[in-house]
Amino acid sequence: MNKLRLFFRGTCLDVEYVLEGIVKQRRVMLVESYEEGMVFQVVGVRGYDAGSIFGYIPNEFADAVCVSYEHLKK
Repeated sequence: MNKLRLFFRGTCLDVEYVLEGIVKQRRVMLVESYEEGMVFQVVGVRGYDAGSIFGYIPNEFADAVCVSYEHLKK
């Protein structure tokens, strides 16, 4: 059975990525966004960059209040 994983505002995620060959980790939170066409801002919650906006998550559908795991991976 395939379960649909949904993420709502206030969800904290640990993100790992590679930048110039160096693996970096960051803890971020999905924060409600008031930008047109965007459902969330991705905001850092730890360390020197806490409070910084790292990006936006666009709406999956009109009037979205959550995003699916598949949409978040994109």
